[in-house]
Amino acid sequence: MRPLRVITLCAAVALLAACGLPRDPESTLRRVSGGTLRVGVTEHDPWVVLGENGPRGVEVELVERFAAEIGADVEWVEGGLEELGGALHVREIDLLIAGLTSRSGVASEGALTHPYLTTQVVIA
Repeated sequence: MRPLRVITLCAAVALLAACGLPRDPESTLRRVSGGTLRVGVTEHDPWVVLGENGPRGVEVELVERFAAEIGADVEWVEGGLEELGGALHVREIDLLIAGLTSRSGVASEGALTHPYLTTQVVIA
């Protein structure tokens, strides 16, 4: 085979293998729809703010809206970032919110969402 054909074939196989990503191998969405969504939370103002009346903040609002869409109740699980990352890894929680970025230590334990806010700091 010619090198160009080999490269084209490899690229086609790679693209086909990626179809349907991201995947839900544990069928979490089906399990939590109409049931309970277990959400790990750790404080990171303004994304997640913990208080006596439960968590609040930007990401909390997003989770509550999502849960309403799928008919799920939310069970909030408070903890430290490492602890909750471990709980996500062993599927004790379904979702983790904490103002995470790609540089967060637990980013490898699950899939991050696409960024919904990009900021820039200017010092003058």
